[in-house]
Amino acid sequence: DYNKNQWVLEKSFLKKKNLFISGKDFKQLTSFTIKSNNQTINLSYLDKNNEFEFISNFDNVDFSSIFPKPKNIQYEGLVNGSIILNKINETYVGSSSLVIDEFSGNNILIGNVNLGIESNKGLGYYDMSLIVEKENNSTLDLRGKFEIEDNDFPIDLNLKSQNFDISPFSAMGKDVLKNIEGFFNSSIQIKGTLKKPKLNGFIQAYKSSFDV
Repeated sequence: DYNKNQWVLEKSFLKKKNLFISGKDFKQLTSFTIKSNNQTINLSYLDKNNEFEFISNFDNVDFSSIFPKPKNIQYEGLVNGSIILNKINETYVGSSSLVIDEFSGNNILIGNVNLGIESNKGLGYYDMSLIVEKENNSTLDLRGKFEIEDNDFPIDLNLKSQNFDISPFSAMGKDVLKNIEGFFNSSIQIKGTLKKPKLNGFIQAYKSSFDV
């Protein structure tokens, strides 16, 4: 069981499926499929020398059933789509489209989340966009590019938010800040790497309050 869901590995008679292979400068997880009731996930992974490949497909998957659950907040939503990242030497290929419908935190709606990733062939990076829409309005827009390196992901992103409701994240304050409410407007440039980001910009809060 994982997150109170029983996932079952789909059996395959193909020799090249459901395998994990590891060696010096080589790791591969061949294609495998797991199911839980009407939820289906298919994954594969390859990392060797100058080649990297990650493929994931989600069909009717509950967000809370696959992602680790923070102690004080419960995220919900329905995940559909795929993420395909493939780098051979310095050439990036593959495209991704992932949707999380009715994404919420502690039963407060955040919105519908749309993730798109497209390879920029010949230029050595991926273009990406992540957009959150609520009541037909874009409340959060993250766009830019990223690369794939051995131990990290260089990034060059721009984050903008408009009337973004922060109340679904109130529980993140734990015992220090409680009952967080309000909205964020922001414009932030994010550079560096995924592990060591560098941020520059502003966040404007309004109609905001919290208890200490």
